[in-house]
Amino acid sequence: MADPELSKLLRPRSVAVVGASAREGSTGLRLLRHLRMGGFDGPVYPINPRYPEILGIPCYRTLSDVPGPIDAMFIALPADAVLPVLEEGGRLGVGAAVVNAAGFADAGQDGTAIQDEMVRVATQSSMALCGPNTNGVMSLLGNAYLCGFVPHEGAKRGGVAICTQSGSLANMLSRDIAGLGSAYVVSAGNEAILTTAEYLEAFVRDDQVKVILLTLEAVRRPAALAQAALAAAAKGKTVIALKVGRSERGRAAVQAHTGALAGEDALYDAYFRRLGIVRVGDLDEMVETAAMFVAQPRPPAHVGLVPMTFSGGHAAMLADLCEDLGLALAVLSEQTRTKLKAIFPSWWQPSNPIDAWGDGWDPLRFEQTLEIVAADPAASMIVMTIMPQPARRISSEVATILRRIAERSGCRCALISDSSGGPREPSVAEVLDGSGIAYLSGLRNGMTAIARWAKARPPEQAPKTPATLLEECRAFVAGCGGMNEPQRFAFMTSIGSPMLESEVVRTAADAARAAQLIGAPVVLKGCAPDVLHKSEHGLVAIGLADAAKVSAAFDELSAKLRRISRSPLAEIMLQPLAKTGIELIVGVRNHPGFGSLLVVGLGGTFVELLKESSERLGPVDQTTARAMLDETRAGRVLRGFRGQGPYDIDAAAAAIAAVSHFGAATIGSVAALEINPMIVHKAGEGVSGVDLVIELQPRAV
Repeated sequence: MADPELSKLLRPRSVAVVGASAREGSTGLRLLRHLRMGGFDGPVYPINPRYPEILGIPCYRTLSDVPGPIDAMFIALPADAVLPVLEEGGRLGVGAAVVNAAGFADAGQDGTAIQDEMVRVATQSSMALCGPNTNGVMSLLGNAYLCGFVPHEGAKRGGVAICTQSGSLANMLSRDIAGLGSAYVVSAGNEAILTTAEYLEAFVRDDQVKVILLTLEAVRRPAALAQAALAAAAKGKTVIALKVGRSERGRAAVQAHTGALAGEDALYDAYFRRLGIVRVGDLDEMVETAAMFVAQPRPPAHVGLVPMTFSGGHAAMLADLCEDLGLALAVLSEQTRTKLKAIFPSWWQPSNPIDAWGDGWDPLRFEQTLEIVAADPAASMIVMTIMPQPARRISSEVATILRRIAERSGCRCALISDSSGGPREPSVAEVLDGSGIAYLSGLRNGMTAIARWAKARPPEQAPKTPATLLEECRAFVAGCGGMNEPQRFAFMTSIGSPMLESEVVRTAADAARAAQLIGAPVVLKGCAPDVLHKSEHGLVAIGLADAAKVSAAFDELSAKLRRISRSPLAEIMLQPLAKTGIELIVGVRNHPGFGSLLVVGLGGTFVELLKESSERLGPVDQTTARAMLDETRAGRVLRGFRGQGPYDIDAAAAAIAAVSHFGAATIGSVAALEINPMIVHKAGEGVSGVDLVIELQPRAV
């Protein structure tokens, strides 16, 4: 893009409003008022042949009649009138356009065709196009309100930039973060040309932007967004994302069990985690999390929390919330506890969370309490919760004392107002302004924001897949369609994910002879490329202990397979009965643009019932693979439970890492791979993959 900073859109020096109007309630009139309200000091050109002037500003018939250059234009016209304006603007060198109208790709096939033509016209002239179907762009740093909404009361300029794919959410967020300090608010609309990725890149390039909020219905350019997010992290900027519409419809795209276990939402979780993006669940959580990062841009490596309140009941709720959210409470030293007991009534007991009320409000004792706790090395953050009480001014006193202690001790602090998400008190906000103390609203929202902040991590570093392995995987996929099951098993074993030794048997007699050589008991399976899940079709016979049972099972499975499969590669496979152990599912789902989603969890036939898994974008190393196991019940079971185990976690981690490298090496050619079960044997005895499903992308078949 010619202007990655999007300067003519975000900080224009001259603006045209096409479709300007003197009619009350019209978008064109509202735009002119907003530009005036924002203090825009460049030329403003209303375009409408019906008026000589609007709001005292000279009006022009067309863009071509404007006497000077135009950086940006807001088109307040119906969809069918937009294209001629864009064409004229392109000829005149207009740098940016905001297309307000709906009725393009949002309105079906006909609208999509018009939008495609609009993209062609704007691209030809390198015009930065916002929309269509957008509420526009509000630039507080550029004093340019090219939007249908305006800053709310108490809004101030600052370092928070917002990009949403919804106009109403842009308006709501601009209202809710008014006190934090806004830089830009962008309603991206249909993202015909400029997508969230381009806006994020522009925000990253602006040194005044520190915290970036994204609300996403979809990610249209995941690779570009990833690149911009990594650039944000490299500059120390925090990106907070809300993914709305968390549907599981993406499961239908891939038939493997892995697809059912980890849907579209799991992909976004792993994607955000890989990029160091902080994910939130709703707008309230987003606003409070933004407030936390504005106040404290970087959490310490370990957060030892000391919540304080003026109520025993609140203290109990805080303890519960910390446990729910995985927040570590600081273990206060005996010296700290002794000092606290000395300033409170004899019946008072020091604990964490701390009920600092004692026998009543005592400002001096409260300050002493904060000072004692802040001096404890285990306390890396104090969180004070208060009920708004403007009449008694306790809230302002608390804020003043908290700020004093924070400045004196250097201990991180936050203040949470109310347990029900009530409004922030202006007097308290004034006291805390610029202090580095986050002023949060609502007990759960506030504590959740602290948890998001405390758990924020830099982007994950993915290990590099060796070039030789890349070549081996791609060569395997090229010939995979013509391979039988044992050949696929052998390949997975060769790259570090051991599978059971298997062989194809052609007749009942062959099966009986092979079973005798391997040693009973054995397993027979009916295999075919068009049959993904053998057990669901009764194509697995286990525990076959003698030649007669093997022969009978072969005949039965062969008959079933002929009825079920039309593939010329349908065949019967013989395996030894696997040693006992813990059954895992290990799989990948490949998503061009996003990457390869690795899924690990307890496996076997109940995998869809358990629905418990851990996900990452691959490839991963063995350390990450172990962490994934620990995030599920599999980790606890593998370490040993009720006299069973421990099991070979190292071998499991190595096999999981190998599968992840296969997935990352085959994006674009393999849709999904699944090993279920992968049996983890006792410590030192390794793992055995028992069943394997590989789904090729249609073009790779």
